[in-house]
Amino acid sequence: MNLRSLLTLAVLASASAAHAQIAEAYATANFTHLSNVQVAGFTSSGVTSDFYKSITPVGIGGGITYNFLQLPFVKLGLDARGSTRPGINGADTALGGIKLTVSPPRLKPKFFIEGAAGYLATRVDSTGTYTAGTGSVTSIGQENNKFALYEIIGGVDYPLIHFIDFRVEAGGGSGFGFDSIFGNSLGGYPHVFTANTGIVVHF
Repeated sequence: MNLRSLLTLAVLASASAAHAQIAEAYATANFTHLSNVQVAGFTSSGVTSDFYKSITPVGIGGGITYNFLQLPFVKLGLDARGSTRPGINGADTALGGIKLTVSPPRLKPKFFIEGAAGYLATRVDSTGTYTAGTGSVTSIGQENNKFALYEIIGGVDYPLIHFIDFRVEAGGGSGFGFDSIFGNSLGGYPHVFTANTGIVVHF
């Protein structure tokens, strides 16, 4: 192999390394639906009774992914993400997980799926009277609870320019964990569905 061939290989290798995108950061608008959110209250006779409520907080989110394994058409990465909708009838999440991305040849869109676990906090304005299994229940006011959370998320990144993608994703999961550890004084756990869209920047 002559010097010219070696230089050509070096240039190609450098171009390939520059093209490899080992990290990505993203910002999203988050639409989260929480059902089975349990809230404490009391009946007209003064007996404590729980009831359930659904909320759909709309907030913002974001995260970063480090792609530690890159193969032709496939990437495996570590992802850290979070979201928030401040105030009453809001929720906060913080999740970490493993993300698999597939880039089919000759197709622009990149498809991904992620399994993640972390933290969920809910803030519910439950003031009022509701119908529960025990009859009419009057709530005790705003209820704040914390849970562990798992979620499966899938989506599509569509390239806009060389290093920026448009992302659409959706996922579902549930709260879990022991009350004494995670600060939840109630026995039920919320179900979570998310639909997010935003921009991804590759590095």
